[in-house]
Amino acid sequence: MATAAGDVISVIMPTWNAATTIDAQLEALAAQEVDGPWELVVSDNGSGDATVARVRAWASRFPSLTVVHASGPRGAGHARNVGVRAARGDRLLTCDADDVVMPGWVARLGHALTDRCLVAGTLDRSGLNPEYAVMWAHGWRALADGPRVSFAYLPFAATANLGFRRELFDAIGGFDSSLRRASDVDFGWRALLAGARLEMVPDAVVAYRLPATLRGLFAKGYADGLVAPLLYDRFESRGLRRQPMREVLRSYRWLVRHVLSLRHDGPAARSWAYDGGMRVGRIVGSIRHRTVFL
Repeated sequence: MATAAGDVISVIMPTWNAATTIDAQLEALAAQEVDGPWELVVSDNGSGDATVARVRAWASRFPSLTVVHASGPRGAGHARNVGVRAARGDRLLTCDADDVVMPGWVARLGHALTDRCLVAGTLDRSGLNPEYAVMWAHGWRALADGPRVSFAYLPFAATANLGFRRELFDAIGGFDSSLRRASDVDFGWRALLAGARLEMVPDAVVAYRLPATLRGLFAKGYADGLVAPLLYDRFESRGLRRQPMREVLRSYRWLVRHVLSLRHDGPAARSWAYDGGMRVGRIVGSIRHRTVFL
């Protein structure tokens, strides 16, 4: 008997210049044991390295593997949209090319979508990163088995370990392809505001890779900060509020007092690199989007 398309679990993985990390993720995905049909859709956002060649080298290890070319706007949100449109299933899982899914991930997250529309699993920050990298600030626990709350507003789940039904994706218009960063935050907030409920699947685990260098953390913070004023502009009317100025000033004072921590990589230096990048990004984003969100 033929399998209905809706019964297929589709894993969507956006890629961009991931040749140095993607083999570990492909090996973990190829080893998944799933009771039923599933597919991997790799959506490449214009890689200039050997990413696509590395993916195709693994094709024989998967029940179904498709590579789609997501040229156009740069960003994982656009690539995910292209991947979803190419996928056969109604149960859609997302992961990233620089992380590693744990055994049972596809089966557990996919099963949870049988009667739910939005689910997320656990992010393990200890498996792929040195201990000092895991210890840095923002309350990021080594094992994050609950949704993050961004800007003290609404929870969201990172697309590194996310599942949703196609009808929810269609109802809210998918990911915003204009966002280079935080398309998962925007997607999650729009889903919740549309009435969806985010439910956790703690035993669906992904080992999450943090930036390896202080420069990488600064760049990550800058990119997150750059988009923050735009998110504020979009969601202010739905209850998103600015951070109190006393907290903003407290953060700047901390950066001034601890600038010398950058001499040695460690938890304090990593906190400084991300926070410093984020504050610079918010200033630039406030100017660019003509919306003050410091």
